[in-house]
Amino acid sequence: MWQLDHFLAQFEHSLARVNVNAASPEVGLTLTLANGSTTHCWTIAQLAACPLVECYSRDNDIVATYEPSSDFPFRSQVYWSVIEQPEALALEMAISVQTDLLDTHPIVVVSGADAATARDTIAIDNHSLAKFGFAGTTSALLMTVHPTDVAGHVAGENQWSLFSHFLEKGVIRRARLFAALMPTGDLAIAADLYRRFRDQPLPLTV
Repeated sequence: MWQLDHFLAQFEHSLARVNVNAASPEVGLTLTLANGSTTHCWTIAQLAACPLVECYSRDNDIVATYEPSSDFPFRSQVYWSVIEQPEALALEMAISVQTDLLDTHPIVVVSGADAATARDTIAIDNHSLAKFGFAGTTSALLMTVHPTDVAGHVAGENQWSLFSHFLEKGVIRRARLFAALMPTGDLAIAADLYRRFRDQPLPLTV
């Protein structure tokens, strides 16, 4: 269960400690591995100047709502979710954007892990996932975006570009991202977790 203090959230797992500062979405979600290695995941630069207006926990979710800014004129909401497994730590993030303006084309670029020592790409059911390794540990981190949500993978970088299409006034657009931290690079575990993420319906509350 998340521990939430105002806008600071923490989740403890045997593989890593998960921290979220909802007031600083540009910092992202922080993973601190058992050996002390730290990496920032899912940084969202576009929300840096957007005021945080609400933050709360619900079951395995941390939910944050942001007002528009002059640079990013969209009301946004972010869900950080933990799916705790005995053999792995699965994480999900959902982002939604909405605007009262006409003729808008929101683009949100989400970065993956920033402190990995090794990067690779694997495929599960013909879908590409980024794979990261860390010095001093056998842990592996897999990251991707839902196959129906990605606008494009930024070539040569650890980033995903979301919401590149036209957004009508009043319409809510959503995207979901997935990550799994495993003690080893066990692709069977990773595949099961990814497929569950891929196949589950979008929650009505997101």
